[in-house]
Amino acid sequence: DVDAASLFQRFQELDFESDLLNDASTEEMMEKFKEIKDNKEALKEADCLIVALLTHGKEGVLYTTDGEIKITSLLYEFSAENCPELRLKPKIFIIQACRGSAVGSGVNLKVIRDADPNQADAAAVYEEYDQTFGQSVRIPNDADFLTVFASSEGYGAFRNTKDGSPFVRVLSEELLKMRKGEDFYKILTRVNRRVGTGFIPKFNQTKNATQMPCFVSHLTKDLVLKP
Repeated sequence: DVDAASLFQRFQELDFESDLLNDASTEEMMEKFKEIKDNKEALKEADCLIVALLTHGKEGVLYTTDGEIKITSLLYEFSAENCPELRLKPKIFIIQACRGSAVGSGVNLKVIRDADPNQADAAAVYEEYDQTFGQSVRIPNDADFLTVFASSEGYGAFRNTKDGSPFVRVLSEELLKMRKGEDFYKILTRVNRRVGTGFIPKFNQTKNATQMPCFVSHLTKDLVLKP
């Protein structure tokens, strides 16, 4: 609830038309996706689709109230083939869920000096090709997807029943602080750094545990949200 409220508010502030679905069954989730896809006029006007999924899970699978569903099946609903109105538009899936049962670990480093906060940031370089006017261009079905995970493959994602998850909390904070014209990759890289190096679980049995968010990008252009 804490995570959902935080993201709902943040994306409303970013001028997204937002909706919230609580405790969804598999049928209810797929019905919601169908409702989005059937609103073709709205999708034609839309710049971007963001779906945040806050649940439990395991590698490649998310749990609903009555079963489980593959992440690839959810993405496929909005592929170039299945949702033509969103072709060439960013489709962002933010997933707060475990991707396995392993607990991350790490090593302790002595910090000599403050690191450059932009040192780890990287921008993708795109080589553009001139297309002959009228020539058809084949678009991969999985083009323009960005999948953001709370943890690395095979590992669990921590959650606090009072404060929500560290991943969503930091993501919400970074969205609030983002600068005008800033690429979304830089926001996600700061989330990776803050959660990966700054989060310490408050449980004795996991005092050496870590959590490393990650994202997989199939975007074909820069993504900049309007602050």
